Amino acid sequence: MYISFQHETYSKKKVKEQSLIEFYNDIWDNREHKCFVTGDNLDYVADTDFYRNVFAHILPKSKYKEYRLLSENVAILAPPIHLRYDNAVLEKILEFEQETGHSFLKLFQKEHDLFQEYKQKYGTRNTLRKITQKYLEYKL
Repeated sequence: MYISFQHETYSKKKVKEQSLIEFYNDIWDNREHKCFVTGDNLDYVADTDFYRNVFAHILPKSKYKEYRLLSENVAILAPPIHLRYDNAVLEKILEFEQETGHSFLKLFQKEHDLFQEYKQKYGTRNTLRKITQKYLEYKL
């Protein structure tokens, strides 16, 4: 499918990608530029290839399409923290927390809360990620 804007034709995918970039820019303009987990300042990523990597969908946009452009579903994370969160392994997260003194607890709690809200609003066959369940069971 193609959509026309001012004499230019864009694929639906390109329009979707552009709206995501505008969404990220709006979040960047309206939030502190700090990692949600570490509190580190992330101003250094503006205008770099890492810029888009600081926006982490808490509930994956591929599985929770209705929350794809919900700002509450996006956390600003330092790129290495984003990678650690997306590829979460409980032992690695706990090791990181012990070594650095930083905690993923707020982020996993937010994922749990957003999941419960989504489930109530839309119903879903999806389940809360096992890593999130294990982490919260361990921490709480």
